[in-house]
Amino acid sequence: MKRILLNDITKLYGSGAAETVAVKDVSLVIEPGEFFFLLGPSGCGKTTLLRIIAGLTAPTAGRVVLGDRDVTDDPVEKRHTAMVFQNYALWPHMTVQQNVEFGPKMQGAARSERRRRAAQKLELVEMGPLAARKPNQLSGGQQQRVALARALAAEPDCLLLDEPLSNLDARLRLHMRQELRGLVKQTGTTAVYVTHDQKEALSMADRIAVMDAGEVVQVGSPQEVYDRPGTRFVADFLGEANFLPGAVAGAGEGLAVQTAAGRLPLAGDCAARAGQQVVCCVRPERIRLERGQAPAGVGAAALPAVVTARVYLGELRQYVCRLADSVDWRVSVLADRRDPVEPGEAVTLHVSADDVAVLPA
Repeated sequence: MKRILLNDITKLYGSGAAETVAVKDVSLVIEPGEFFFLLGPSGCGKTTLLRIIAGLTAPTAGRVVLGDRDVTDDPVEKRHTAMVFQNYALWPHMTVQQNVEFGPKMQGAARSERRRRAAQKLELVEMGPLAARKPNQLSGGQQQRVALARALAAEPDCLLLDEPLSNLDARLRLHMRQELRGLVKQTGTTAVYVTHDQKEALSMADRIAVMDAGEVVQVGSPQEVYDRPGTRFVADFLGEANFLPGAVAGAGEGLAVQTAAGRLPLAGDCAARAGQQVVCCVRPERIRLERGQAPAGVGAAALPAVVTARVYLGELRQYVCRLADSVDWRVSVLADRRDPVEPGEAVTLHVSADDVAVLPA
């Protein structure tokens, strides 16, 4: 396993008026053995950054360091990385066994060593019994396992994965998330995983770098970036979020944001300052909905609202609730067997101070 250091990486395409910035001034430290995710919408630069780490794309500026070695100018074969592509890129004319042996063969390993590594990695991904099959005889999930085994058989210092689950159906993709994380962590390899799927990142990553327009806008653990997004873009991209602008008032335990819909208390460790204009962010599942009018609890807000719509989502019901300032908030609650709240009913939305994230206005 190796530490990955990216220092001020920039990648430009074209020149003059046609110049396009794919990656801009990205600096990251990915620790040995870490399962690190690059998350963002299509075109944000995450795959370009992964290809720069792999050596498949040269940066316009900046340095790539693997372990204690600057590999910025090294070709792919000298970086000791392995990549799992979105379409798996298995050799169709080779068997599963031959595909997995390919990396060790290119490294000059003897036949016995190639076979040993291939057998070990196929056993790891539970594909040993299918070693004689060709890729077109495998399901999508089986091909994904073979692609992973092939990458691991090269015994790379860094494993790079470019949306490896995106071609699987939703049910299989859900099953493969923890299985893939378990396999990667079992090997101890430093891994960088590109995805646009926030649930994939939240459920699998040790840490996440959220990217937008070629830049890294926030880095943190899944819980950190979800519970405490640094920008409105991060809050919006990582699941659903409700927003409400206001001005900070009070201090210490009395710190709050005064909004047109009511006063939202803030946690005592919040860095906001009195008088500051901010936007409050509250996740739909962190709101408690109560029929009628109800007083606020200690360290919580009680916002009056009216239900305008209701959607049944199986395990959840989601309500659209109109606040006093005519802003609509979404509230998600468990869909138990009790009578649901009907559109037109008056409700109170309870929000705890710990569940209010403060964003720049």
